[in-house]
Amino acid sequence: MRPTTNRNYLVYCPVKGRQCRGDFFGEDRLYDIAVNDWTGNGDGWDAAEYVFTTTGHKWPCAKQNLPEINKKYEYYAFFDYDIAISTSDMNRLFQIGESLRLDLFQAALCPNSKSAYRHLFARDGSLARSTAFVEIMMPVFSQFALDLCFESFGESESGYGLDFYWPRLLEGKNIGVIDAVIASHEGPFESHNWKLANGLSPLQELEAFVQSHQFDFHSPPTPIYAPRDSSLRPLGNSSVGSIE
Repeated sequence: MRPTTNRNYLVYCPVKGRQCRGDFFGEDRLYDIAVNDWTGNGDGWDAAEYVFTTTGHKWPCAKQNLPEINKKYEYYAFFDYDIAISTSDMNRLFQIGESLRLDLFQAALCPNSKSAYRHLFARDGSLARSTAFVEIMMPVFSQFALDLCFESFGESESGYGLDFYWPRLLEGKNIGVIDAVIASHEGPFESHNWKLANGLSPLQELEAFVQSHQFDFHSPPTPIYAPRDSSLRPLGNSSVGSIE
């Protein structure tokens, strides 16, 4: 690890060796980068300000690694390695979220992305909009939201259930999707098939997590590819609007 700049934003990304679809290491980035190579290697990430080699799943590892860099930034993004997004779009994501004073938000998804939740796909003519929750694959937290949600990172090995729990901690306030920034998540979508160290499948862990926190929650929908209709196309240059 090397001394960081005076940047206000951080991107945390778990990776498997050199696998990372995100093209967000550009020299014009407004954020520092923390990489966790869960293979335990960590080689080849000289461009990152922080390199961790903690083995395990995304959220428990983040809970273990983050105390070293917590409180140094105003916003923290947690991106899966299979999310495709550019440096300029990552910059815009932070800037728009901060300008709207959001505490928990994410980029919108392009039409061929894989997600269980239709409300996360990009809407024409919208800059950003309020939403009930954002997904665990690429949430961005303000420092305020991170302080509230941080302890939960260790409560779900798979991460299932966390995205429904965080809005409760935030009382449903200042949560949004940034339609003006489009990311791609084309899969593969394999997490349902994981066998966790605790002996549970992710869906079994979700059920246990929901029961422990007394959620009013029903089974999540099966992940789908979003249909290519007019309401879900990526935005053009006229990406203007206000949070709804």
